[in-house]
Amino acid sequence: MATTGILKYAFESILGSGPPLLVFLPAITISAWMGGLGPGLFATIFSSLICSFFYLIPLGSFRLEAPNDRFRLFVFLVEGSLISILMEKMRTAVALAERNASVAGRYMSALDSSERLLKAMLDKSTAIIFLKDKEGRYLLVNRNFESLLDLSAASILGKADRDLFPPSVADRFRAHDQEVIESGVSKEWEDEVTLDGATTSFLTIKFPIENGAGEVYAVGGVAADITRSKRSEKALKENEEMFRKLSSCSPVGIYTTDHKGITTYINPRCREILEISDQIINQKWSQMIHMNDLKSVGVDRDERLTNRQDFFAEYRSEISSGRTKWIRERSSPIVSDEGLVVGRVGTIEDITELRLSYDIIQRERDFAETLIETAQAIVLVLDDAGIVRRVNSFFERLSGSARDEAIGKIWIDSYVAEGDRCDAREAFDFTILNPAGYRVEYSIVDQNGASRMIKWAMSIFSNGDDDQIYVLAIGHDITLLKKSQLRVIESERLAAIGQMVAGLAHEIRSSAQIVRACGEMLAFRLKGKPAELSMIADISNEMNHMHKLFEDVRSYASPIRLDLNACLIDDLIKDAWARSKPDDAAKPVVLKIEGESQITVDVDRFRCIQVLRIILENAVEAGANEIVVSLREEPRGGIDSVRLDVQDDGPGIRRDRLENIFEPFHSTKPRGTGLGLAVAKRVVEAHYGTIEVGPDQSLGGWIVVHLPIQSRSK
Repeated sequence: MATTGILKYAFESILGSGPPLLVFLPAITISAWMGGLGPGLFATIFSSLICSFFYLIPLGSFRLEAPNDRFRLFVFLVEGSLISILMEKMRTAVALAERNASVAGRYMSALDSSERLLKAMLDKSTAIIFLKDKEGRYLLVNRNFESLLDLSAASILGKADRDLFPPSVADRFRAHDQEVIESGVSKEWEDEVTLDGATTSFLTIKFPIENGAGEVYAVGGVAADITRSKRSEKALKENEEMFRKLSSCSPVGIYTTDHKGITTYINPRCREILEISDQIINQKWSQMIHMNDLKSVGVDRDERLTNRQDFFAEYRSEISSGRTKWIRERSSPIVSDEGLVVGRVGTIEDITELRLSYDIIQRERDFAETLIETAQAIVLVLDDAGIVRRVNSFFERLSGSARDEAIGKIWIDSYVAEGDRCDAREAFDFTILNPAGYRVEYSIVDQNGASRMIKWAMSIFSNGDDDQIYVLAIGHDITLLKKSQLRVIESERLAAIGQMVAGLAHEIRSSAQIVRACGEMLAFRLKGKPAELSMIADISNEMNHMHKLFEDVRSYASPIRLDLNACLIDDLIKDAWARSKPDDAAKPVVLKIEGESQITVDVDRFRCIQVLRIILENAVEAGANEIVVSLREEPRGGIDSVRLDVQDDGPGIRRDRLENIFEPFHSTKPRGTGLGLAVAKRVVEAHYGTIEVGPDQSLGGWIVVHLPIQSRSK
């Protein structure tokens, strides 16, 4: 309003008094430009009201009396409206122009980016890419094209093939271009280009480029270097040809399958072995395997193929003639560059005759092994150093030593009795030097320290594989034979002794009765003289001891006749103890009976008490303080028997005396014949029982007796 007032006075000074309508037009123009159509129309109406109220008569009223004023106001309204509409159009046009400019800028930026991206893609491509016009002039090339010709793009663009390649090559390229232009479709060629003496093979694809009217105006091309592939293909063909030639003359059958086991190739030898033609091609190779072997062989074969492992097996194959052949197969998986199993290649051999020979050899070997293992003799193999290389199970049964532990040990030092080692070593050395062999007798020691007398037959043989000399020794246990021979000699000696003792016993019994009677008379006369009476008592005791000695010898030498009756085993033990317990009260010995004491047995009461008395007296004389007799029923050799374990707390039986403890005249006591346990053994064996030393003597003496409950004599 202030601006309008100032302009009003300025114009009135020039034009004279009148409404300043023109002065409001700039305000309307600015409002329409800045705000648009609405603000422009508002400014026009508002300016008309101001002019009517303040400048037109009557002043201070909106009523117009002069027609000229109304016309002028109407024209002003029309002009203001037109200006507002015009300003609105101009604003819209300016905004549209700005938007178009922004879009154009983005389009140009995207176009520039696309060109750079396309250029980068072309240059980074491993292929050779180019673009020619219809006349064969190059319009675009990538960096690989530049590298091929060793020229820059500026030196190539605008030139034709004749300017860049030898004429023969250029003419071929031009002919290809013409073919694409005329046909209007893409085409593919394999080309060879020789530049600087080097020949390069390309696989080239050329395609037409058309304008909007569908006319071909250029030819594009992409060429890939396939030189290495061509060489590989050539080498592959050569290798395939070589493989076929080799497989054709191969002495073994060769086959290939795909990853599913479908046969893809077999060579002539394979056809010959399996007696088939090419009907196996495109069939499962596994159908060549005999049905009885298919399950085990096929599963293993598939697992190894899956795990990329080699396969080896021997199996049967039923050929077309109905015969069965043994096949030995070796195969390996074929793995692609990507690490995938794509098939299998394998060889087969006909081992039917070899298998038959092997079976014969195996049967003979099994037969020999059976003979060796069942032989009742030691079969021993030593190397030239005397080290055990093999020994059979009889050695294990005889010695109690594990044969696996014997392997690798020096035989003579480990198992031969110390006193026989010189003889054993001399026999071994002689056998090594004398192919005729050697025979010798020497003892071996078992794990308990007991010796066994062995008769050896020794010879040498060599191993064809390593020319090693070995000694084969066959040993027969003659321990029992030796003992039997000794027993025969002993029996003959005992028979002679028995006859002599029988005569002596008769004479001595008569003399002893006279001596005993004289002693009794002398004792009667020497009453009150203790020293003399003591001497007479000693004479009587010695006569009783001498009588007992003769009775022991007579009892051992005379035949045993049994008077069998049912006896309670508990009564037998108590009766024997009553006859054998010492009278020395200063050293009491305790007897304990444990277990099943109420067992009745059919035995000779007198003889069995004799056996028990011998065992108990030995325990007492050995210094025992307590004797324990354990009883229980225990079948022995399929016969119902009672087992008596007599154990004492004395020093036990020494290990070096265990073997001869039941031998006659073998005694560890200062007095006696040593016939006690020998007599006991004869009596027990006469009852078809057994008597032996207990397995452990470390805690005292231990004797084990087995007596049948029901006598065999009945």
